[in-house]
Amino acid sequence: MEDGALGLAVLSGLTVQLWVRKLNCDGVVGWVLLHKNNPLKGLLPSTKPLVFIVGYDEDTNAIVLSTAIGNFMLQLDSGQIKHIIKRNDMCINMVYPYHNFYTAGRGVGWKWVELEL
Repeated sequence: MEDGALGLAVLSGLTVQLWVRKLNCDGVVGWVLLHKNNPLKGLLPSTKPLVFIVGYDEDTNAIVLSTAIGNFMLQLDSGQIKHIIKRNDMCINMVYPYHNFYTAGRGVGWKWVELEL
């Protein structure tokens, strides 16, 4: 969301709606539809069109959608979608995205090494 505003992603059938809280001209806060798209159109078999939101990554502003053919990651800012897990049946397990990182240090394996900088 823009500027840390409170947002809401609503999944209705195959349509993802993004809502944001905004002030109107009278100073009243309300929900405003920010964006609406159908990212899975044409990707799912017509016999099993069920979709569930099973995860969210705040750092990348992406949600994970679970379907009968696998999981998809939908980047909310750009609307880009990527098939991240493929399968042949529905699975509604929660997904917890995380980021790997490495902090450079002076240790190598189990030994402490003095580095000349």
